[in-house]
Amino acid sequence: MQIVKQQDGDGHLRYVVFKEQNQAEWLRLYKAIYDFVIEITQVEFVNVVKTMPRNANVLAAIIDDLKPECVAGTIAGYDTLVVISPSADAALEFKKMAIEHINHDAIGIAPEDD
Repeated sequence: MQIVKQQDGDGHLRYVVFKEQNQAEWLRLYKAIYDFVIEITQVEFVNVVKTMPRNANVLAAIIDDLKPECVAGTIAGYDTLVVISPSADAALEFKKMAIEHINHDAIGIAPEDD
């Protein structure tokens, strides 16, 4: 059943479903980036990610489920996703990962043009 004890914010032990971050979840993120992302721009500790219409929420949900250390949170709209990181370095880490998985042929840029 994959149920484990975990401390909550008040220090009380609770039973929760164990959610292991496996390779398949990361591959799902990489595929979503490849399929949906058309542009990414970093501004300090924030990345603004342009997606195909109606796909920003899908990408945000995948990122939120994975909880990568370089992401503090996300805000998604129709075709724009804002990825907030704890620092500019963490935002750069996220941007590099995203650029690595973008479909460069579809958007007409080379990987080194970031």
